[in-house]
Amino acid sequence: MNRLPTEVFQYLLTVISKEIRSGAEPWEVYIPLAQLRLVSSSWMVAIDSHPPLWTLLTNRHGERLFSLALERSGTLPLHIDLCCSADNSTMQHINAVAKLAPRWLSLHISWVAGRSARCEDAVESLLLTPAPQLRTVSFDRLNKIASSLHLFGGAASELETIIMNQSVPNWESLLTWDLKHLAIRWLGGAREKDLEALIQVLGASLPWKNSNSLAGRGRYQPAVFPQIEELFPWIASIP
Repeated sequence: MNRLPTEVFQYLLTVISKEIRSGAEPWEVYIPLAQLRLVSSSWMVAIDSHPPLWTLLTNRHGERLFSLALERSGTLPLHIDLCCSADNSTMQHINAVAKLAPRWLSLHISWVAGRSARCEDAVESLLLTPAPQLRTVSFDRLNKIASSLHLFGGAASELETIIMNQSVPNWESLLTWDLKHLAIRWLGGAREKDLEALIQVLGASLPWKNSNSLAGRGRYQPAVFPQIEELFPWIASIP
């Protein structure tokens, strides 16, 4: 492998990293990179000097890696992963990410433990920030905040994909986007009116003329919400 041209080595790592970033746990992309850096000094230089390998900003691995990724990514578009809790470091990362909104390519926000009004206000402000390059947004356990906002004030013209896990969006705001993918996962905590709103928005007429993917997972009962099955019979087959 040491005989492999640096450009080819970097290209292969970029492809692998992109695949990991598109998975369920994108923050793991830095684990193999950290191991590969230790193979040789030439590999370390090749990895550290290649901006496409550092475009994920995550606070799951501490401040040091967050800062290194920001520095080494140069001016490339960024994939943002924010794992929120009530501690002070979360606020620091939210503030840092907000300043980078023009570079967001994807944005994932999840709550893991604890809540604070200050942190929730900061996340709300973040989700109202114009994001001209943003294409994918996903929320995990962000129900209260996500359902109350008109995301990005409508100023995210490239948005194509919305993924909601244990969250429901502001249904009216969905009409703003020309979405290609909408995934609603595990609506166990959703209220009946949330599901009725989903039926109304989707059943009236899909505004996303280029839509080719709609996925729904939840603990809804077909007997209670038969219209969902009538509109999208394949939903019941989603594992």
